[in-house]
Amino acid sequence: LRYSHILLPSVQKYGGFLFAPRKEILMNQEDMRRVEEVEARIRYVFRNKRLPLQAITRKAYSNEHPDRPHNDEIEHLGDKLLNLLVTEHLCLSHSTVTPKGTYIFSVTSGDMSETEQKLISNEQWACRMEALGIMPFVQYGKGEEKQNCDAMVEARGNVFEAIVGAVYLDSGRDLNVTRDVAYRMLGY
Repeated sequence: LRYSHILLPSVQKYGGFLFAPRKEILMNQEDMRRVEEVEARIRYVFRNKRLPLQAITRKAYSNEHPDRPHNDEIEHLGDKLLNLLVTEHLCLSHSTVTPKGTYIFSVTSGDMSETEQKLISNEQWACRMEALGIMPFVQYGKGEEKQNCDAMVEARGNVFEAIVGAVYLDSGRDLNVTRDVAYRMLGY
């Protein structure tokens, strides 16, 4: 197998301070293929190829392969970003701006909250993952695929969130780039 070198910081404590020396992580051709497939499906090319690989790596897989970082923290970030972006989309698509700059909303906050609950969910994210065709490239743990359907919906939703978080980090925390990619992924 041919390997591409990706550097991963590993944190070490020294004299009360945390240092992150570079630790070399190898990505094989299969890893690079997974990354390229994800990039093609979301129409975004990552500068740091390790981020999309981490985004599609579940914690159970990481436990079985200790050299692989998992997506938990990136997924948490992506979850919060998606909450913001979907809420923003709802508010802006149901409002008009007066000449003096006042926003007039055509729906109540209660109606928006109800719609948000339907749109901001693992079920929605899982459906989008299926539609984008990303699921075959996700790295699950051995026992994870044997779980019930509800657990797999959550897992798929979490990977969707992690991909959005990875785009945000890779873009230099550019919310506009993240918005464009997330809106494409959501079909907006």
